[in-house]
Amino acid sequence: MTLFTITLDGQNKKDSLDLIIARSILENAELTNTNNAAVNGNGLELNISKRQSLRIVKRTVNKTYGRLRILKQKPFHKVEIDGYWIVWGDRIGRLRYGGVFECIVNTRNGSIEYLIHGK
Repeated sequence: MTLFTITLDGQNKKDSLDLIIARSILENAELTNTNNAAVNGNGLELNISKRQSLRIVKRTVNKTYGRLRILKQKPFHKVEIDGYWIVWGDRIGRLRYGGVFECIVNTRNGSIEYLIHGK
């Protein structure tokens, strides 16, 4: 049984794999659209950029899981899907025990919608 088929070329292989992982994280998070409100009553939206979302995530995961543990998970992967920045630690390339963090940031208001660290 094939769930989906993906064709990858050399240049876009990493980007395509990141997109697949990001979609999986977003589906597993089972987010509801209850926190998609604008920041204030005037309809202000922040429209968080990749750089801003990474700063939010770094501060949060460093404080939650410890700076040294998170440093070992670099480079971080970042993908924007449907108004969310999905950011996670590197799963490949290093021998280490344990999982990586996964975080979802709402681009409209900068809130962290989902944060977990694998085993």
